Amino acid sequence: MGFDAYVVFDTTTPVIGKGDLLIVNCAVTEIDLGIIQRAKKAGARVAILTAPPEYEQGKFADLKVTVPGQIFGTPPEVPSVQPMASLLEQSLFLFEDIVVMLLIEKRKVSMEAMQKRHTNLEGVMGSFA
Repeated sequence: MGFDAYVVFDTTTPVIGKGDLLIVNCAVTEIDLGIIQRAKKAGARVAILTAPPEYEQGKFADLKVTVPGQIFGTPPEVPSVQPMASLLEQSLFLFEDIVVMLLIEKRKVSMEAMQKRHTNLEGVMGSFA
């Protein structure tokens, strides 16, 4: 879609600052908290997608999205028979896929354009539908 996107801790990730958005899935660890605080100090906006936005990480977020699921299995999380955060991870996958579909529609990006930007290093053995 033409967005510059990077992964925290990747050696090719550039400096974060004003005009950037840090998106954090789950956001419940001390490591997440430190990253969020550094991003805010640098002037970036922060969005957290998590089951319990009540943790300290949520205090620094510009946008908090509560996603149904569990991390620790305590209220107000949605309980699951699946272990640990499995339900949350599945919910995040669906939520983020919907966000991508909405961005495709809003930015009027064709499937052909999306396919042309898709990696060609994974060795896909056929064309996309």
